[in-house]
Amino acid sequence: MQYPALITHILGANNYSWVHFQSGEKKLLSKSISYFGQQLPDFVRIHKSVLVNPVHVQSLYPPPTSKKGGAIQLSTGEQLPIGRRQWLAAQAFLLNCPVVDSAQPSRGRGPSVTDSAALPAPLGAQFIESQPPIIFMTDELDAASLLEELIDSCPLGQRI
Repeated sequence: MQYPALITHILGANNYSWVHFQSGEKKLLSKSISYFGQQLPDFVRIHKSVLVNPVHVQSLYPPPTSKKGGAIQLSTGEQLPIGRRQWLAAQAFLLNCPVVDSAQPSRGRGPSVTDSAALPAPLGAQFIESQPPIIFMTDELDAASLLEELIDSCPLGQRI
């Protein structure tokens, strides 16, 4: 894959996955989130249905209690939950990765840790806006070439 930095995160939906791009575009692909986890080893599994590109993590919010997971905020402004069981591993990994700051791209070093009370609005729920086209693939080769084609179709100005 040539430009995985264009992908901000991937949301799993059974045997399908929503691939979210830095430009705000999203595509539904007929591959599971575990497939993308194998294809994109630098991405972090922060929830059973969320795979995130650590380059786009802007803030890391600790869990309010030990019974709940934390959250992250991406450079696009979206907030995603971190599963309770994935919190420690995600925190350790994300605090050692470079991040994209929306004001000054590619300058930050690690996500900023803030108080969980500062976490804006509810998590989730913002994923259902408009219906993008649904893409079906028949084999592994098609999946890899289609994902490269999707990334290559993004405007050149959006590439990091």
